[in-house]
Amino acid sequence: MSAIREVVHEKARVARDLSKSRPLTPELSAELFAQKRFGAFRFSAALIEWSQSALGGLQKKIWVQAYENA
Repeated sequence: MSAIREVVHEKARVARDLSKSRPLTPELSAELFAQKRFGAFRFSAALIEWSQSALGGLQKKIWVQAYENA
């Protein structure tokens, strides 16, 4: 189960960095990140249960950073 969580974290980090490194408008950058992020998370949500602390860590560490970057 933790391996799946780590994959989701890694894909979110890659999406965050991808949206940061592209010369896009803030709206397009946020949309790019959202599309990449939701795909990985939706897949994992069907396989494992996310605790509030694990989800909160993912949200605070990566998701918020990506939207701030946008």
